[in-house]
This record gives sequence, C-alpha cells and structure tokens, in this order.
Amino acid sequence: MVQWGAIFSVFLLLLCLDFSYPYIIFTALVVSPDAYSRECIIFLNQITTDFCSAHVDRLRQCARLSSVQVHTKEREVQHSRNVKEDFNARLQGISEKVNAISMKLKQKSVDVEEAKEETETLCEELEDCSHALSELDVAVQEFGEQNPLLARQLGATLSRLTELHSQTSRLAEGRTSRIKKAEQYFEEFNEMLTSVLNWTEKAETLVSANVLWNPPSMMQEQIRMHQALLREWRKLQGKMEGLVQRVGLLAEVVQTEALHHQVAELSHHAEELQQRAKTRLLSLQDAAKDLGRLESEVKGLHQSIERVQEILASPDLARLSLREQLLQRQILLTEMEGFKAQVQAVQMCMSALQLPEDVVAALPLCVTAQSLQQDSSQLQHTTIQQCNILQVHTRAGTYSIPITLFKEE
Repeated sequence: MVQWGAIFSVFLLLLCLDFSYPYIIFTALVVSPDAYSRECIIFLNQITTDFCSAHVDRLRQCARLSSVQVHTKEREVQHSRNVKEDFNARLQGISEKVNAISMKLKQKSVDVEEAKEETETLCEELEDCSHALSELDVAVQEFGEQNPLLARQLGATLSRLTELHSQTSRLAEGRTSRIKKAEQYFEEFNEMLTSVLNWTEKAETLVSANVLWNPPSMMQEQIRMHQALLREWRKLQGKMEGLVQRVGLLAEVVQTEALHHQVAELSHHAEELQQRAKTRLLSLQDAAKDLGRLESEVKGLHQSIERVQEILASPDLARLSLREQLLQRQILLTEMEGFKAQVQAVQMCMSALQLPEDVVAALPLCVTAQSLQQDSSQLQHTTIQQCNILQVHTRAGTYSIPITLFKEE
C-alpha cells in the first residue's frame, strides 16, 4: 500500500525547495505506484536529506552574509551618527561663540580705549569663526556624497549659523564705526573739559584771594580781573553744553554714568564759582563807588581846610589892622561853619563803606578823613580863640598883637 500521505508531504516540501524533484517522483508513482513505492520512499528520504543539507548550508551562508551586511550597516549607521554628532558639536560650539560675541558687542565698555581693544579682539574671534565655518562647509559637502539626507540637514543648520555670523559681523562693523566716532567725541570732550577745569582753577584762585582795598589802582585791577573772569564764563556756557552733548554721544559705546556725574559736579562747582565771582565783583564795584565818594568828600574838606590855613598864615593878613584881622577871621569862621556839613558828609561816606572795620581803620583814605575831621575842628577852635583875643585887644585900643601870642594859641 503506498503511503500517500507521507509521499504528499514530501512532495510539497520538494515543491517548495525545487520544482524538478516533484515532477520526477510524480511521474514514477503514476506509472508504477506499487513497484516504486518502497524505492520511492527510500529515494525520497535520501534526496530530502541531501537537499535539506544543501539548503541548510545555503541558509547558513545567507545568514553569515546577512550578519556581515548587518554589521556593516550598523558600522555605517554608527559612523553617520558619530559624524553627525561631531558636526553638531562643532556647529554648537561655533554658535555659542558667535552668540557670545554678539552679546559682548552689544555691551558698553568702561571707556573708549577698552571698547576699542575689546572690539578688535571680538573681530579676531569672528574671523576665526568664519574660518571654522568655511572648513565645516567643505566637510559637510564631502560628507554629502555618503549621506545626502544628513548632509542636507547639516547644511540647513550651517546656513542658519552662517547668517547669524553675518549679522554679528555687521554688528561688529557698526560698533567699530561708532568707536571711531567716539574717539573723536572723547577727544573733543577732553578739550572742553580742560578749558572748563582751567577756568575753575583760575576762578578758585581769584575768589579765594584776599581783596586789596588799597591803593585804588589795585582795586580797579581786581575789578577788571573779575569782569574778565565772568566774560570767560559766558563763553564757557557753550562748552558746558558741549560736554553734556558729547557724553550723550559717547553713551552709544561706553558707560557714561561716571562722566554724567563728573560733568554735573563740575557744572555745579563752576556755577558756585561764578556766583562768588559775581558777588565779589559787585562788592568791589560798590566799594569802589563808596571810596570814590569818600575820596571826593575828603578832597573837598582838605581843600577847604588848606584854603583857611593859607589865609590865616598869609603875611597879608598880619599886616592888616586888628579890627580888619578880626573881621577876616569872623568871615572865615562863618565859612568854617560849612566844615560841619563836609565833615558829616565824610562821616556818612565812611559809615556807608561795606568793609570790615579793621580794613576801614587801616585804609589811608579813612585815616586821612579822620585826621581832617580833627584838623577842621582844631582849626575852627583856634580861629575862635584868635577872634576872642582880637576882640579883647580891639576894645582895649591895642593896635598890634605879638605874633608869638597867636603861635602860643
């Protein structure tokens, strides 16, 4: 009895492995199923064993080949991953460096010199980044031959980074241009500052010096010096405004808080000096006017006293009769009544002097005024005594009086 079930199973197996074997077996079974059944089974067992062994070898070879291909693919994938990580790390490093440079370019330095040095250094770093980007671009293009997809991704990142670098380069160029202008602004600032400081130094010296009230020529010289100082101050206003303007322009590059504070303090100090100089000038001018009036009154009093003294000491007066001498002295006494008004005018002028008491006491003009007041009083007193003597001798009928008598008086 032919075991058709087993034969059919083998038949299907052989059909799956090779189309030629099932055809041979099928033919043999159809022609002589009984005669060949045993031999067929033996044959089938044999060829199945051989065939399976051969195909197992082939499968093993395929497996080994697949394993090699898998390992190769894994190495390629790992290599691509390593290359991508390397590129990304380099891109990240350049990106961080460019961003850091961009932030520093936007920051303000302490002064112009520091800003200039920092900008030069940052420009050099940008140039290094540019070289690194160029090298990276070449490497990405070469890598694109192996992995076009990954190369396109890296290329897109590289393009964005290149644009960031370009923006930062433009930022550096703008800062360099502003620093060049800032150097000029700072030079102008220093020139103006020097002018203002020179003025304040001169003003401090002038307003701190003691006022010389004598001689009058020295007082006039001090008035001229104060007037010249105040004229310079009016011209200095433009420079003070220029200082504030230059500080505003420098604010684009450097920190200007200290400069603002310096200019504000200097302006306040200069204003104080200007006010002190103005006050001293007014005081000097008022004192000069008061001293001028005093000098005029003293001069008038002095002339009046001298005129009376000359008349009293005149030989012509001595040759007159006693009665005529008495009459002349009485006329002079009447005129000397005007001394009181002149003395009062002198005293009022001295009282109006807005000067320290020690200064007034030491001024030669004031000393002269005090002396003239005493002289006028003494002269008037002496003349009255002479008139009294003359009246006595006139009543007695005396025709002459010894000169020594008047001298003693």
